[in-house]
Amino acid sequence: VRGKRDGRLDLGIAYSQRPCSAAGVFTTNDVKAAPVLHGQAILARG
Repeated sequence: VRGKRDGRLDLGIAYSQRPCSAAGVFTTNDVKAAPVLHGQAILARG
C-alpha cells in the first residue's frame, strides 16, 4: 500500500500460491465499473 498525495492510502493486492479464503466489500451503487462486477462474480463462484 502506498500513500497518495492527499495522504489517503491507495490499493493493495495480496497474492497466494496456495488456496485461501477471500472476501470483498463492494459499492451498492446501481452503476458499477467492470472491475467491481468482475470481483463480485469471482467471489460469487466461491
